[in-house]
Amino acid sequence: MFPSMTVAATAKPELAYKRKARKRGKNRKIRIEQVYDLDNLWQAESEARKNKKNHKGVRVFKKNPVENINWLSQAIRTRTFHSTEPVICSQMCPCGKERILTKVPHFPDHIEHHGMMRVLMPFLIRYYYQESAASIKGRGMHYAARRTARWIDEHKSYGRIYYIKRDFVKFYHNIRQDKIYDHLCKLFGNEGIRYLIKEAVTVCEDGLGIGLFPIQPFANSYTSPLCRIIMRRFKVHIEIYCDDIVILGTDKKEVWKASRFIDEYAEKVMMQPLHENVGMQIIDERHFLDFVGYRFYFNHTLLRKKMKIKFRRAMARIKDPVRRYQVAMSYKGWLMHCDGFNLWRSVMHAKTYRIPVPDQYRELCRKWQQQNINQLKQAA
Repeated sequence: MFPSMTVAATAKPELAYKRKARKRGKNRKIRIEQVYDLDNLWQAESEARKNKKNHKGVRVFKKNPVENINWLSQAIRTRTFHSTEPVICSQMCPCGKERILTKVPHFPDHIEHHGMMRVLMPFLIRYYYQESAASIKGRGMHYAARRTARWIDEHKSYGRIYYIKRDFVKFYHNIRQDKIYDHLCKLFGNEGIRYLIKEAVTVCEDGLGIGLFPIQPFANSYTSPLCRIIMRRFKVHIEIYCDDIVILGTDKKEVWKASRFIDEYAEKVMMQPLHENVGMQIIDERHFLDFVGYRFYFNHTLLRKKMKIKFRRAMARIKDPVRRYQVAMSYKGWLMHCDGFNLWRSVMHAKTYRIPVPDQYRELCRKWQQQNINQLKQAA
């Protein structure tokens, strides 16, 4: 399935210009030595156990932390490290969909994944498409919403904007492992790094496992060439969040051409199916684009209708002051990034975004702070 990692001894000597062409574009400074460095693995372990101090895998690792880290470093150096057999489980997402998750132990898999991504991520970020969001530091939902609203505002003088939304069918589970491996090999030429990438993408029998740390960054880089090709060939704008693609343009013919090109690229290059419910819609003063939790109009942006209904029902149902305050603050984060003050005022009956903090919540925060101080004293 995967290209061989060794070169036959009887192969003919490679010409200089061919060798330079083969190595061009690869990050030759990225080497496996940076991954199995002890300082890097200790930092990776600290990141992997963040907010998971009481998990079973973390407690087992803490019994012999120095020996475990040394063993992992030696296993990566000698290339005897292999991914653990994963546990497959299902979980209901807040959006109502059932997600199939892949779970691996804290040691050695999670620590190795974090150590690898600490080395690869600074170079992957340079390669990402500019409008790509999700699982990128500083590029979340609000980043995608801000960029989308900005592009619509710059082109609303045309009077009407056309768009088509495309979505892959079970994107992560249908990704061809050999395809994404070949794509990442074009970015990283070190054989040791390729060995670690292969171990990460082949954890599952087919596709990529949702829940593994490197999967989302790898998938973002996998879709970046598609977005760049479309932007070069057609007079459209691409916004992408995970596997959700929005094609925006002022010319409907160009938007349709870009949509058909995505079908062709997904079939011939990525070999992945797309949802067939394709239709063109418009954005103006009355019609909107529903994307990343918001409704984008020409002159304003509102919260998605389903989320607005959930906000009203939650505030009417919850009576506990602490829980009510926590839920209100979570929705406040969404409303502050759109024109949602009128909704906040009508639901919370407040004249500003500031609402009084319950005394029970203040007391709970003091207890959490005291617990953290005690844990730090015990660790010292």
